[in-house]
Amino acid sequence: MEMYPKSISSEILKEDIKVINKPFMYIKRYKDKIFRVYNSELRRIIFKVIDINGEQKTVGVFHQPDWILATAKWTNKKYKKISKYYSKLYYNHEYFDVYRNVNEEKWYLTSNNMPLNLKPEEKEILKKVEENATIELIKEDEKQ
Repeated sequence: MEMYPKSISSEILKEDIKVINKPFMYIKRYKDKIFRVYNSELRRIIFKVIDINGEQKTVGVFHQPDWILATAKWTNKKYKKISKYYSKLYYNHEYFDVYRNVNEEKWYLTSNNMPLNLKPEEKEILKKVEENATIELIKEDEKQ
C-alpha cells in the first residue's frame, strides 16, 4: 500500500523553496522595558518549503558563522558603558554560554568562570560579531 496517492510528487520544486537571509535579531524583555537586539555581522538563514497543502513551513534555521548562536551586550548601569559581551555558542559539538569583558581577549564560561580556549581566528570572528551587536530600546512601560 502506498503512503501517498500517485498524483502527489515527493520531489521539491525549486519554486517551492524560499531562503531568507537576514541579520540576526531578537526581542528582549527586561523588567518594564522591551529591547531589540540586532547584529548585522551574524546572519540568520531560514529555509522554508511549501508543503502539500500549500502552506509555507520552516525546515531549517542556520547562522553564519554557524557556531555563533546569539550575542548580547551588558551595560554597567552606574557608568552607562558596555562592560561585558555575552554569547551563545555551539563549539566542538557542545553548547556554551560565554562572556567576555570589554577590552579583553579572553572568553569565560558563564557556568563556572573557566576560560574557553578558542583559536586566534575564532577569537577575531567572535569579537567582531559581539562588538557589532546593537541594542535599541523600543518600548518602556508608562507606569514609571
